[in-house]
Amino acid sequence: MGEGYQPSAVGYIESLMETLKSMKSNSQLQERRRQLALENAAKARREYLRMERKMKVLEERLQVLEENKK
Repeated sequence: MGEGYQPSAVGYIESLMETLKSMKSNSQLQERRRQLALENAAKARREYLRMERKMKVLEERLQVLEENKK
């Protein structure tokens, strides 16, 4: 079952968010917990994307430093 496919962290988070969105709540407490879980997943997604962008910038800087070293 999809042995060669490795989803990204963002893919996992988005899948989790879709699952949370599709869940039905039987009480106000459960609905509040579901909403909090969705908010936390959205925050985690934003933070992951921010760190991914920062890592790309740092990798580019490192490459420049390594090229200058030669």
